[in-house]
Amino acid sequence: MTDVLLDSDVLIDHLLGAVRRVVTGDAAYSSVSRCELFAGRQADEDTINLLLAPIVELPVDRDVAESGGGRGGGTVSTPDALVAATALLHDLVLVTRDAKRFAGIEGLRVRQPDAEAAAFAEVLVNCTAGLHSVDAPRAAGEEHLGGKVVVDISNALDFSNGSPPRAALPDEGNVAQQLQAAFPDARVVKTLNTMTAADMVEPGLLPGGHSVFLSGEDAAAKRGGSASCSPTSAGDPRASSTSAASHRPRRRALPPAVAEPHGHRQLALFNVAAVRACS
Repeated sequence: MTDVLLDSDVLIDHLLGAVRRVVTGDAAYSSVSRCELFAGRQADEDTINLLLAPIVELPVDRDVAESGGGRGGGTVSTPDALVAATALLHDLVLVTRDAKRFAGIEGLRVRQPDAEAAAFAEVLVNCTAGLHSVDAPRAAGEEHLGGKVVVDISNALDFSNGSPPRAALPDEGNVAQQLQAAFPDARVVKTLNTMTAADMVEPGLLPGGHSVFLSGEDAAAKRGGSASCSPTSAGDPRASSTSAASHRPRRRALPPAVAEPHGHRQLALFNVAAVRACS
């Protein structure tokens, strides 16, 4: 049984790699979203079709068109009105990143997962693609970030021209600095961005010791960020964690990368080890 209707912005997030979502229950999408995905061209046609293939598509039939037509205009755009009408007529919960677009539509049930997660959590971890990391917390609601530790593990990498990516460091500084400037009441901590994602959750994949940098201006926030990441190395004697916000090594040694099978590609595992030069 279909439970939810996915808005276009949720599907676009997947295509851009900004946020990967897991939706419990069976999901559907409106034909309006298919139109918007193909119009925006956030990905090639095959990738879009691959994303949509396992999801139920609900067409804009006469009932949806007439219902949506009566809701369009004013503050609700015609595409949004059609999506809302689809959710209402099929008795579905609309999952969207921007509930404000659908405000005032009577009877419409809306879920905004970003905001729900941010409101519930004590520590927030920014796992989004670095180029979208400032936009994602805005969708979660700035009011939910105040006073909370935000652990930023992202890098501003531009994959628009394929791999290897280009480092896209703007004048505003790294992603953590951008987040702190955009959300001054949040307590931002930067860590884990020197290693591949697989190493973050299973450091034993890469032989040898690890140095994990933990940076930020708020000492208490760094303790909270360190505690939230401690299971990464707990119980694994091959992984050692170093808080290096103020540690400035004179040399940095890169351990040899270990290639692991990853589909049809080889995924290089890496992290840094900080050492001091001895005279």
